Amino acid sequence: MNHWSEYPFVRILFAFLAGLLTCIFSPVHFPDWLLPVMVLLVLFIHISSRSKTIRLYKYAAFIGCIFQLTAFVFGNVLTHHKIDQHDSDQFVYKSPKAGFFVVKITEPPIEKEKTYKILVSVSQAVDSVSATPTFGRSILYLKKDSASAHLHYGDLLMVRNNFQSVAQPSNPDQFDYKKYLWYREIYATAFLNREDWHLLTGKSVNPLFQFTFLLRDFSIKALQNYIPSEREAAVAEALVIGFRDHMSMETTQSYTAAGVVHVLAVSGLHVAIVFALLHQLLFFLNRKKHGKLIQAIIILAAIWIFTMVTGLSGSVVRASTMFSFITIGKNMKRPVNLFNILACSAMVILLIDPLLVMDVGFQLSYLAVLGIGTLNNYIDRWLPRENKIVDYLWKMVAMSLAAQIATLPLTTYYFHQFPAYFLFANIVVIPIAGILLYLGITLIALQFISPLATLLGKAINLITYLMNEFIEHIQKLPAASIHLPEISLLQLLLFGAVIILISRFFITGAKKLFFAGMICTLLFITFHCVNVCELLQQKTFTVYDFRKAGVLEFRSGNSAELYKCAGIISTQDSAYLEQHWRLSNIVPIVNADQKKDFKKKLHPQFSNCCSFVQFYNYRLAIVNSPFQVQPKTKKIKVNALLISGNPSLHLKDVLPYFETAHIIFDTSNSPYHVNKWKEEASQLGFAIHDVATEGAFVQHI
Repeated sequence: MNHWSEYPFVRILFAFLAGLLTCIFSPVHFPDWLLPVMVLLVLFIHISSRSKTIRLYKYAAFIGCIFQLTAFVFGNVLTHHKIDQHDSDQFVYKSPKAGFFVVKITEPPIEKEKTYKILVSVSQAVDSVSATPTFGRSILYLKKDSASAHLHYGDLLMVRNNFQSVAQPSNPDQFDYKKYLWYREIYATAFLNREDWHLLTGKSVNPLFQFTFLLRDFSIKALQNYIPSEREAAVAEALVIGFRDHMSMETTQSYTAAGVVHVLAVSGLHVAIVFALLHQLLFFLNRKKHGKLIQAIIILAAIWIFTMVTGLSGSVVRASTMFSFITIGKNMKRPVNLFNILACSAMVILLIDPLLVMDVGFQLSYLAVLGIGTLNNYIDRWLPRENKIVDYLWKMVAMSLAAQIATLPLTTYYFHQFPAYFLFANIVVIPIAGILLYLGITLIALQFISPLATLLGKAINLITYLMNEFIEHIQKLPAASIHLPEISLLQLLLFGAVIILISRFFITGAKKLFFAGMICTLLFITFHCVNVCELLQQKTFTVYDFRKAGVLEFRSGNSAELYKCAGIISTQDSAYLEQHWRLSNIVPIVNADQKKDFKKKLHPQFSNCCSFVQFYNYRLAIVNSPFQVQPKTKKIKVNALLISGNPSLHLKDVLPYFETAHIIFDTSNSPYHVNKWKEEASQLGFAIHDVATEGAFVQHI
């Protein structure tokens, strides 16, 4: 029977994570002086435990709590200091006074359709008098031209202070890009034209990162030069070195729907393949004196060189750290405990960057390895077999099932879909991915031998083409991707508890685990039913923040009617609507793709300049053309007045005819007109909502 004493790093990690998450999700922050006090207390206990006169074993539970509390405080204090938004020297606090900033390009620029996306670190704030040191990270979007095309890692730029804080999601259920960047300590971005930046003399480079980026560029060049097809070259770049900037959206969606998108992100799977290959190639060293030490050094060096080739991506660094601990542990002739290894590697990574705990890839990679470590052997015993081919295939099934079961709660929470044919797809794709990884690494290493490199490139192109076609056929199968409803954080925790309890029940046979799992399942279903009941009772009116389009939605329960007042709904906005409706279990009555115009209901007092709609007890007036009315009789009472289609009018000519609480401007209006209307509304004392700057207008009825 296992005891907690066998997992010291796991116990420390749990306490450390608790303190870390407390700092992120709550205002609780321990004072700095508390940490050294706790450390001194731990040292005192450790020294006292060596004394035979003090029987500390009587207080083992209390001492354990002190150790755990120290790890908790450490996680909290470390995370608070890591979040540089708490530091007054962060460049966002100097933005109001600074006219320019000096920045350093920290990664090679990424080419977009009309811009170059550049990650920078800010070093100086420059005003009219002096330059002061500062720090922080940001993303710059430089207008594409001949000058921006020649920027490289390490270049220093003087940039105009066009920085703006990252906007909140402007529509319901929209991806929270602000939070995504916050976890990466990026709080502001800037768009710069050519006249807004200037290249300074000199460079500031880290030799390790410079070597890493040179290796990556060297690898990309080899794959692009010798793989003839553009699509296949892009997939090979993603699969071999994790570079996905050349991947098309259609190809990525195909791999996602088939449940094999993980092969396109170099991760633990790829490091495991390299690790296994090196062990097989270096087997002869096991018979030599100091051979195991030499083998360990070669494996560690090769793994970290491969990590640098991939650009030191987070998932590869995590996997390389874990396999490094495994290699070192085996070489030291210590028993390798998977859970301790995982906890130790996670601890090392989170000490460097505590906010990485919020990275989806970090969470999924560790859960997948945990699932394989705990469930793989159990599932592997389900099928007795003697045939080697059947044995290999079933091992693939067992590994895929174990990883999928362990990550199912998180994938449901984040992605809201389940690939129905993931087992079949993984059985085929993972071996092919291993072959392509070997061939790709060989091509990169031997690209100087042109005939051999050409042959390897053609082989990679053919194998990748067949794999892509297979994935596309999988995607087209019926119900290839099962869409799942949105779940809350509490439901996520209950779902995870169900997976753990039921899995342990099947492994151990303990009935109490089964009953506990059933209770968690009932709670999960109950919360889901409550959410569905709340959904069925909801009645909302929404004006969406779509680009230059006036789009309204009237939602009752799980049905929604969509109208377009002005403009054209873009493909991107249509895709967002479909996802939003799917997450909310909404069945649209009028599909956005039909782009059906709003049906006007005219009032006798108005002539083709105003429309009205009654939605339950909510009444809306829509002005979408120059205002022309009959002589005034009496005010019409409406809950809101929506101005759409950029009509040429003055609010003072419109408002006397309405008794209303809100004036709404949708995104089909020009900023010039909206600013004028805002000034008028402010003078007249009316409450306004500008969808373009404040996000979607949502009214619960």
